[in-house]
Amino acid sequence: MIATYSAVMSYVVLLRFYAFQTHAFDLGIFNQAFSTALQGKLFYETPDQYLIPSGSFLGVHFNLLMFLLLPIYALFPHPQTLLLLQTGVVALGAIPIYLVTRRIVGTEKIALIMASVYLVNPAIINLNLYDFHLEAFLPFFLGMFFYFYIAGNWKGYAVFMALSLITIEFASLIIVAICLAHALRTLSRRPKNHFPVSFGIEKPRALILLLTIVISLVAFYLILYVSLVISGKPISVQGNLSTFVSIPENIQLFLAKSEFWMLCLIPLMFLPLLAPSQLVMIAPWFFVTLLEGAYATSYSFGYQGAGAFVVPYLILGTIFAVEKLRRHRLQLRGFFIGVFLFSLFVSPFNPLMQNRIPGIAYQQGFPIVTAHDQVLDAAIGLIPPNASVLTQNNLFPQVSNRADSFLYIPNGNASIEYVLADSMASTYTAGVSASQTMKEFLPYFLSTGNYGIVVNDDGVMLLKANYSGPVLLAGSTDYTFNYQTLDLSAGSEESDPSSVSGTVLVHTSSDLSGGTFWFGPYVSLPPGRYDVTFVLKTAPATNGSLYLDVDNFVNSTSAPILAQQELTQADFSSPGSWTNFTLTFNYTPQDASTGGLEFRGVDAIGGPFSLDYVEVTYVSPFNA
Repeated sequence: MIATYSAVMSYVVLLRFYAFQTHAFDLGIFNQAFSTALQGKLFYETPDQYLIPSGSFLGVHFNLLMFLLLPIYALFPHPQTLLLLQTGVVALGAIPIYLVTRRIVGTEKIALIMASVYLVNPAIINLNLYDFHLEAFLPFFLGMFFYFYIAGNWKGYAVFMALSLITIEFASLIIVAICLAHALRTLSRRPKNHFPVSFGIEKPRALILLLTIVISLVAFYLILYVSLVISGKPISVQGNLSTFVSIPENIQLFLAKSEFWMLCLIPLMFLPLLAPSQLVMIAPWFFVTLLEGAYATSYSFGYQGAGAFVVPYLILGTIFAVEKLRRHRLQLRGFFIGVFLFSLFVSPFNPLMQNRIPGIAYQQGFPIVTAHDQVLDAAIGLIPPNASVLTQNNLFPQVSNRADSFLYIPNGNASIEYVLADSMASTYTAGVSASQTMKEFLPYFLSTGNYGIVVNDDGVMLLKANYSGPVLLAGSTDYTFNYQTLDLSAGSEESDPSSVSGTVLVHTSSDLSGGTFWFGPYVSLPPGRYDVTFVLKTAPATNGSLYLDVDNFVNSTSAPILAQQELTQADFSSPGSWTNFTLTFNYTPQDASTGGLEFRGVDAIGGPFSLDYVEVTYVSPFNA
């Protein structure tokens, strides 16, 4: 089962990489950190420099595990190595589930079933899908730590405790919670009024649990302290706690957090609730989600939190619930069928769940490498290995094997040789701040006159400093908008088999006269000269007019018109047939950095006028 899981998920995560569905946060960060470590820098990475002036990832999380992984990465120093390594170690998390079940429940069959419950759980798959994180090692490390306590193997216990502590600082708190779970489980099974001095636990084991808790809490403090020192930031607890202790203030936030915990429990049929003493293992993350403010990934199910900090320990609790059900001679088949069905239903591979559950794993769909991705690959291949690059979130991992790859300009002295942009991606308009986005950067670098265009194909642009040669990779760039992406104001949607999409927007004499027919979509495009074609038709008997309008929408009071044309019945040479009306407009760097393009039908009078679609085509660089 582990081999099957590893093979399938390795294929999927590599597809995600080649389809540009990975990100600077966090695959790019880790790849750059490991790559620069091989170049003699202390896990240097640039995306976090706004947080850590030192530039070392150890200032974000002081993880000694990275030193142990570095020799593995050195064998094949590429981001794909990290994705495959993570897949393998996530799959290994099934081993402690199997071992604990076999020891507690006592049957090989149920042990195998519980291992498969782990492997198909959507939270575990989400942990594997979303880039690379050191937290992915915790299900295996902490699971073996849990098992070796039960087995009384203290060497294994110590080894996996140490591995967990050097993985991420939060593991210290989970170790404490696991120790409490062991103690509570022992207490719950002791006869009443039969407690020795060590509160129902054999004295050696009680001392081991106490020592483990002390070591973990000390390690937690030391790791946080060292991280602050390495980061180069002032050591101040107050500033960190002010953002951490943000009590929920509205019902929407409460519902988002409740949804997270329900999604953790539903695929397990709420069985962990039958072993309440083991729920203490998830208490640390429960308090994190309780205190976290709005827009946090900690309580978004499609990120790594559920799979690293919650569900593996709920599955361990499920083992004890299964053992309890067997002691009461209850049939387990129905429970296991429900677990597998719910796991498959909530899976990120279920198309019905796409964009319905928060988190990256549910936002991008199954990865498919497209012709657009091939253009991106070709553009990246034109960048020399040691050249400095400024790019955007979804492109950063592919250029992160160098110290001088950036998501933003960290200081005024940074020398940028190449600028790589993809205006088709949502990350074009998203960055670490409103002013640090590719939507802002690309127009700026074009406007300086110091950069030439190397690639301009399908929304992909590659600029090079001091370049005056030909465009090496050029192609048409077309954007099409129809009833699905344009907003309707005065009119209606109607079925029309003669249209490309099968549905059109229609304005008739019975609709509001003189108003806006359609508007939108406020798209962000690179600077350049564009043709925009409106595909419309009218009936043989039409009495009215319509203005076609291209503007750069900045805000409700500022939307400069870039091109406009008035249409009347006389402009339709073949009434009843689709007619193309093309306008040309110049989109300057200033326009591209401040607004979003809007293609409107305004001042609509009479009709009927039907719109099939609007097509925007890049023609040439902008005319200064």
